[in-house]
Amino acid sequence: MQGSRKLLMIGWDAADWQVIDPLLEQGKMPHLAGLIEGGVRGNLASLQPMLSPMLWTTIATGKRPHKHGIHGFIEPLPDRTGVRPVTSTSRTTRAIWNILTHRGMHSNTVGWFASHPAEPIHGVCVSNLLQRGCPSDKKWHVPDHAIHPAALAEPLGKLRIHADDLQHSDLSPFVPSLAGQKVEDENLAKGLAALARLLAEMATVQSVATAVLEQEPWDASFIYFDAIDHFCHSFMYHRPPKLPQIDPLLYEAFKDTVDGVYQLQDMMLGRALDFCNDDTTVIICSDHGFLNDHLRPAAIPDGPQGPAVWHRFHGMVVMKGPGIRRGEQLYGASILDLCPTMLSVLGLPVGEDMDGKLLAAAFDAPPDTGTIPSWDDLEGGFGEHTQALRVDPVAAAEAIQQMVDLGYVDAMPEKVEDTVALAVRELKFNLAMALADAMKFGESLSLLEELARQYPDQAKYRAAIAEHALEAGDPSLAREHLDAAFAARAQAEAEGTKLPPAPQLHLQLAQVLYAEHRYAEAMAQFRTAEDLAPNSPKLLLRVGIAHTGQRDYVQAERVFHRVLEIDPNEPVAYYGLARVAMRLRQYEQAVDHALSAVGLRHHLLGGHLMLALALARLSHVTEAIAAANTALALRPQFRPAHRLLVRLHHLAGSEPLADYHRGQLRAIGEAIEQRRQRAAERE
Repeated sequence: MQGSRKLLMIGWDAADWQVIDPLLEQGKMPHLAGLIEGGVRGNLASLQPMLSPMLWTTIATGKRPHKHGIHGFIEPLPDRTGVRPVTSTSRTTRAIWNILTHRGMHSNTVGWFASHPAEPIHGVCVSNLLQRGCPSDKKWHVPDHAIHPAALAEPLGKLRIHADDLQHSDLSPFVPSLAGQKVEDENLAKGLAALARLLAEMATVQSVATAVLEQEPWDASFIYFDAIDHFCHSFMYHRPPKLPQIDPLLYEAFKDTVDGVYQLQDMMLGRALDFCNDDTTVIICSDHGFLNDHLRPAAIPDGPQGPAVWHRFHGMVVMKGPGIRRGEQLYGASILDLCPTMLSVLGLPVGEDMDGKLLAAAFDAPPDTGTIPSWDDLEGGFGEHTQALRVDPVAAAEAIQQMVDLGYVDAMPEKVEDTVALAVRELKFNLAMALADAMKFGESLSLLEELARQYPDQAKYRAAIAEHALEAGDPSLAREHLDAAFAARAQAEAEGTKLPPAPQLHLQLAQVLYAEHRYAEAMAQFRTAEDLAPNSPKLLLRVGIAHTGQRDYVQAERVFHRVLEIDPNEPVAYYGLARVAMRLRQYEQAVDHALSAVGLRHHLLGGHLMLALALARLSHVTEAIAAANTALALRPQFRPAHRLLVRLHHLAGSEPLADYHRGQLRAIGEAIEQRRQRAAERE
C-alpha cells in the first residue's frame, strides 16, 4: 500500500491569497483553481522571524528553528576564515527526504532553501545553488556538490538558463508597456536586468524539476521556487494601486510584473501536474505572505531583517489528493503542520518531537499512521552527509551577493574577522527571536542580553529584550533596557545625529508603565506611539489591550475594529474582541470572535481559552472541555486551562478528571516554587 502513495510538494515563497484570489476570479490561474476545486485551501500561519531559510527548513522537518539548526541566510565557514550561504550540513535534524530514504522510498528535491551541498538521498537532490547565475564574462560551471547523484550534474547542468539567454520578447509579458520599445532610461534598464535574472533562475528550477519528474522514479518530490518572493521584493512597489512616491515611468513599466510571475508560476504548476496520477497528493504552499496593498511599507528598516517588514504572517496552502475533502476551507493550519501531514499521507509515523500536527480537517477520514518518539534516534541510512563538504566559492559569492541585493544580508565588512562576527551575531539574534516565538523567553533573553553586552550600540537588541521581557512578565528588565535605549537616543540627538522616530520604544514604555499601574502615563505613551505609526496594527492592538485592561470597552472595540479594517486577517484583533465580548457578557459574540482568532492562528493560546470560557458560560460543557484541552495541547502547563477544566469536569460529574487537573495545578505550582528557590540561592 505504501508504494502506491505519491506526494508532490511545491513551495511558492511568499505566495499570498490577496494576490491570488483576484487572479483566480479572472481565470488567470486555472491550474491552481483546479486543485482548489478538487481539494482544500486555507491560510497558513508562519513563524517569527519570517526568514525563508528558517521557515522552509521548518516545513521540511516539522520543527521550530531552535530544533532544526538553520538560523539565517549566511553562516561562518567551519574554520571561521569567511562566510558562506547557510548549508544543509548545519541542519541538526532529519528532513522528510532523509526519512523517506531510511524507508527505501524515492524522493526528489529541487531548489529547496538551505539544501546545499546536495544530500546523498535515495533519489535526486538538486541544491539551491544550481540556479544562481554568474557574470556573463565568466564560465558558468555547475557548483561542486550541487547535484546528487553526481552522474546527473552534466545533463541537469545543461538545462540551466542564464539571463543572457533571454530576449526582450521573453520579458514583454511582464512589462507589456515596453514591448517593442528601446529602453534608454537607466532605472528601467536596471529593472529589466533584475527581471531577466529572476526569470532565468525561475525557469532553471522549472526545467530541472520537470526533467527529474519525467525521467526519475519518485514516491515524493519537493520543489521550491523563490521567484514570487524575489519578484515581490523587486517590483511590489510598482503594483497597483500606485504609491505616491513611485516614479510614474517605472510604475507604468512594472505594474503588471508581480501578477505576471504568479501566472507563470501557475503555468509551471500545470506542467508539474502532468506527472501526477490519481494516487498523488499535491500540496502547494508558501512560508508567509507579502504585503501588497495599502499596508505596503513606505521604507525598509536598516539591517538584515529589514526586508521581512514586507512579509505577512499568513501564507497559503492548497491540498488535493486521495482522501482529501473537496472544495473545503482549511482553518488553523501552520507551517509546522506540513511535515507531519506529508508523512501521514505517505503512510509513515509522525515524530513526537515534531512541533506540528496532522492537518486532520483536510481529510474525509484522517490517516492514522501512528507516532515514533523521534526519527533522529533511529540508526540506518538516511542519506545524510557524514562530513562538511567544501562549498564552491564562486557559487557561494553569487548567492551571498543576491541576498545583499535583496537586503537580507548586510554588505560584508572588508575584514574577515568582522564579516564572521557579523554573521555570528545575526544567527544568534535570529535564534533568540525564534526561541521567543516558541515562548522560550528565558533562553531568548539570555542570548539577547549577551548580544547587548557585546554590541551596546545596537539598539535592536535592547528593543528585543524589552519586548520579550514584557511577554515573559518581567517589566523591570524591560524598563532597564528601555531607559538605556532612550538615553542612547538622547545622547545621539544631542551630538547632532538625526534619528528616525521610534514608535516601538514608546509602545514598550507604555506597556512598562501599564504594568507599573501608571495608567495615565501609559496611555500618553500609547498615544505617542499611535501618532508616530497611525496605521500599525501591532501598535493599535497594544492600545486596544490597554483599553480593555482599563475597562474602557467602547474604546477597545473601536481600536480592534480599526485593526481589522487595516488587516482583516489579524487574529489578535479577533481575540481582543472576544475578550471584550466576554467582559460585556456577550457570550455568543465571544464564541464567534474566538473561533475567528484560532481559525486564523491555531497556536493562539488565549484564543482557545477564551473560546472555552465563552462556551462554558453558554453551558456547552463538552465543547468547552474540548477547547480547554486544545489549549493544554499547545502548552501543557497552562494553569488557566487546568483551573477551568477542574470546574468543567466537576460540572460534568467527572470528579476523577477534576482531581487530575487539581493535581496538575499542584505540580505546576511546586515546580515554579522550586525554580524560585534555585534562583534565590544563585543570587
